[in-house]
Amino acid sequence: MHVSHLISLKVLETMSKSGMYIDETMKNLSQIIDLRVLKPIKRLMKKYSIPVFYVGPYPYRYPWYQKFISHDVPIFDFWDYPTKCMGVLAKYSEYRKRFN
Repeated sequence: MHVSHLISLKVLETMSKSGMYIDETMKNLSQIIDLRVLKPIKRLMKKYSIPVFYVGPYPYRYPWYQKFISHDVPIFDFWDYPTKCMGVLAKYSEYRKRFN
């Protein structure tokens, strides 16, 4: 079983323990997210060399963070971090253009 699928199962288990009813649709949601969301995003990131990231104030051990990490999606703790990161990368790109 793939690591991200195991993480999804853990998320569903936690939701169930919290009192949420988990039906078959919810059980299949994990696979749907893997196949229809994360894998295509990863392909687009590679094909077009575009950054995609996730922002959320949760600990890195949080199961969804682990899911994103397993698909090489960069994660940030606070909303301003990716904006600052993109700004620095844009400035660096402009700097590099001067020498090409």
